[in-house]
Amino acid sequence: AATAMAGDLMSVLEANVPAIFGGGPLAKETALAIARKRDLSEIRIVSLTRQTADRLADELSSLLGLKVRATSSPQDACSGASIVVTVTSAVEPLLFDGDIQARTLVAAIGSGTPNRRELDGPLVGSAGQIVVETLEPAASEAGDSIPAHRAGLPNRTGLPPPPGSRPS
Repeated sequence: AATAMAGDLMSVLEANVPAIFGGGPLAKETALAIARKRDLSEIRIVSLTRQTADRLADELSSLLGLKVRATSSPQDACSGASIVVTVTSAVEPLLFDGDIQARTLVAAIGSGTPNRRELDGPLVGSAGQIVVETLEPAASEAGDSIPAHRAGLPNRTGLPPPPGSRPS
């Protein structure tokens, strides 16, 4: 629900195509919550296996009565998407700077521990704005921003740099 609220408040007004990375219950709930807040034209699903993505796409399509498309390509999912949500347990980046178009809201909600990463450092560094739920835990637990800060990429969170990082 928090991601849907953020999407509603921070994405461009015409945002009507979300790409959801993940195939589990949280991905489903996130897609449903976004659909309650936005007049969507399509949802795109990417998951670790195509079978999981197809299953979730079919279920969401049935529940929402709109086009939900499974794809195995992050680039395909993100092309034209105005909201991109990662809800995975990935430990290596799934999304890269070149995958995301300007003015796209990216919500990386699966990387809440230092060893998880859904976004590469240059993607985090290219963000116009970074918003975190709570500042103190994010400084030591945000798996996507810690490596970016250590690499010296811009710090737009307002967080203190983690130990061992170069100032930005």
